[in-house]
Amino acid sequence: MPIILITFSYFTGFAGLLSFLNYLLSRYYDMNTHSSIFIVTGIIMLSLSIGLILSFKDSKVKLSPSNNLISIVVIWFFMPLVLMIPIYMLLDISMISSYFEAVSMLTTTGYSAFIDNKNMPISLILWYSILQWYGGFITILFAVSVINFYQEASVINTTYRRIADIKNIKLLHIIRRVIYLYASLTLVCFITLLTLGLSSFESIILALSSISTGGFIGHNILIIDNMVLLALSVFMIVGMINLYYTRELRLSNCICIVTHKYALFMYALFIIINYFDNQQYISLTDKIIKNAFSYISLITTTGYDVKNINSNSIPIIVMLTLVLIGGFYGSTSGGIKIDRLMEMIKLSFRELNLLIRPNLVYGEAVERDSKIASLYWAYFFIYIISFSIITLIISINDISFEQSFMLAAATITNSGNIILNNLDTNLLSQIDDRYKIFLSFSMILGRLEILALIGCLMAIVKK
Repeated sequence: MPIILITFSYFTGFAGLLSFLNYLLSRYYDMNTHSSIFIVTGIIMLSLSIGLILSFKDSKVKLSPSNNLISIVVIWFFMPLVLMIPIYMLLDISMISSYFEAVSMLTTTGYSAFIDNKNMPISLILWYSILQWYGGFITILFAVSVINFYQEASVINTTYRRIADIKNIKLLHIIRRVIYLYASLTLVCFITLLTLGLSSFESIILALSSISTGGFIGHNILIIDNMVLLALSVFMIVGMINLYYTRELRLSNCICIVTHKYALFMYALFIIINYFDNQQYISLTDKIIKNAFSYISLITTTGYDVKNINSNSIPIIVMLTLVLIGGFYGSTSGGIKIDRLMEMIKLSFRELNLLIRPNLVYGEAVERDSKIASLYWAYFFIYIISFSIITLIISINDISFEQSFMLAAATITNSGNIILNNLDTNLLSQIDDRYKIFLSFSMILGRLEILALIGCLMAIVKK
């Protein structure tokens, strides 16, 4: 229990610092903005953080997979209760709606049910963007910590306790590397957009949103320049890649990456999108760039609303397929994850091959990969069952099955705007608060990738 509360306290303290940063940025861009609430929020979060740390300073901290999973679940469910304070104070909405907004941003779903977001205070637009960025950061830390715990220790003749110590030290080193890389990529994106002629405010909002694959930008930020679209596309792709492994990349491997099987799969999908494009009044270059941006926004589950960017309406079935596929495991993107799907397909072909050639024997490495792929298939079926249950429950609220299906897809894949903006703009504002709580849990479920929540429940039961 102490490690769970200590972990929560550190994340809360960091959020408090972000609240102070939001205050400074808000005062810089609008002196008349109601930004003092962020000072109060920052003080509350830092006080809570320091209080928890001092309360458990003498406790023995023991990191383990179960404690790690429980800590992450606590963070995703309870952190929005603190982060929603400015939203509740600045917007005339209920506490449950405020919780929904905070969860939507923290899970990088990026959708706001606040109808008139064009008149949203600048301080709140910045806060939403910061929450997206922070949510992407938490997601990556969660992924790398799970990878670290379940990797085999590369140490011979070492006791279990010693291996655990080594893994904890390695985890802290990885966290530092991820913080440095994530912050550096955000800064590079910001500078790039500034260089391309965007204002500093637009550059901050788009940089935080693209790296975190969030999608919320607020106000009327129109993205029409091809170079800006290309830059955003590149940084969205960076956001959908597992940052744990990017440190291993070298320039000599670029050709291998470009021709990788995952990349070839994405190229094929992009060719299909261009094939069905019926825009006839723009140049070929504009068509390719805008379609690429739309496609990348979908596959990375960033969810930028592309109506102002691409006049060609993408079929909803294509949208749903791409956001369900999602990016790579360990990235800020949502969805089932494309690398998992590829392993599932490999296992399917392997099983078919065994039916044709029953005496075929695979090596030990292949057998291990098959076990992992089997887990992915179990995850896939749990994902689809959860998706179906969410759709059915939402449809009870006098919402059509089609709209319920799209709401479930947008929340569990954390794709947000690009799907929800195809619905009635007043739909979410009319939904009962009970269902907003349920949609909030759906977004958290998608961000936890379901199996993490199941693992957490199993760890609690065992205790």
